[in-house]
Amino acid sequence: METLVYDFDEAVSAYAIADAPVDRFKNHLPVADGKLVISYTTATQVHTAQAMAGGMPREVAVIGICVDSHKKHDDQPEQAASYLAGLDKSDVGSVYRASRRFAGRFIVFYRLGDAMYLFGDAYGMLQINYARIGGHFCAAVTDKLVGDHFGLEPSPESLEIQYSGGLERPMPYDMTMYDGVKALLADHYLDLSSMEASRIKLQFALQDTPEKQRAVIDRTVTLVDNILDNYLAMAPIACPLTGGHDSRVVFAFLKRLEKELKCYTFHHAGFTEDHYDLAIPRAIAKDYDLDYSVYNILTPPPRVF
Repeated sequence: METLVYDFDEAVSAYAIADAPVDRFKNHLPVADGKLVISYTTATQVHTAQAMAGGMPREVAVIGICVDSHKKHDDQPEQAASYLAGLDKSDVGSVYRASRRFAGRFIVFYRLGDAMYLFGDAYGMLQINYARIGGHFCAAVTDKLVGDHFGLEPSPESLEIQYSGGLERPMPYDMTMYDGVKALLADHYLDLSSMEASRIKLQFALQDTPEKQRAVIDRTVTLVDNILDNYLAMAPIACPLTGGHDSRVVFAFLKRLEKELKCYTFHHAGFTEDHYDLAIPRAIAKDYDLDYSVYNILTPPPRVF
């Protein structure tokens, strides 16, 4: 069997934010006049900006993959850090809503005067696990990084919940594997002073006519095209294919932008050759004459977990 080689510094979008550098990371960036330090891997993108807007000093750090859904890559898309820092907004909720124009897998550190906040992308794709213990603060991409920072062990209750539901399933609500460590939910921001997580209520207008619904569909197509165009400018993209509808929708968008699109399917243990998650992608690959591969699933060594 092929041997998996794991280098933590190659982890994409891996970070920790604490009141001192976290030694496991190679890179460290002070923010908030040195009150906090962002520690991150070499493969992780970190962009920062500072501005004076509305008479208030503002500071932003965007960690992870972040693109502007309103513009294609050659139309000078907004850089999230400078865009958010320059907003003349008096509350973090307005800044969070403004951040929804950006897509990807990222988190935002936002300082408004002396107040500091954390929030994530619209779907919470990049996790924020956090705790303040003994007067010290730490937030990180995994609960284990936070637990290790404070010398914690997984709680017996959390272990029982996880083993009952399957290792791939998230814990309920804002629970993590460690007592005292919480996970920030999507559509929430964390106030680092009070350590309170607050929900941002989503604002939608009723689209009650065919014309309005058509406009929403057209706008959605434009936004998705812009997002994928920015992604393709960052790195080559291969499209995963399964037997489900979701991957076929992604394939349809990508194929319009990338004529030489590469596709792949994961072959899970127990799949037969006529399993729909193999048969349907195989048929799509044949119909479109794709550069297509099937990969067997390899199990990482225990230390990876």
